Amino acid sequence: MAPVTDLASNPRRTAAVAKACDVGGWQNVWRALGFASLLNGVNFGLGLCLYLGLGLLIGLGLLFGL
Repeated sequence: MAPVTDLASNPRRTAAVAKACDVGGWQNVWRALGFASLLNGVNFGLGLCLYLGLGLLIGLGLLFGL
């Protein structure tokens, strides 16, 4: 294991480490965005089911004069 000072004194290695951290960070961002869009999809699906279900109930209620 190289000491921290050695790591800092080698610009190429420092840049490689920074780049690796940046890539990892972006992967986390994309993962978070993917998870958020998945949750939005689930919420949208539930909302649509609720909306259609209520629409169906109201429609049937009007149809049968309830």
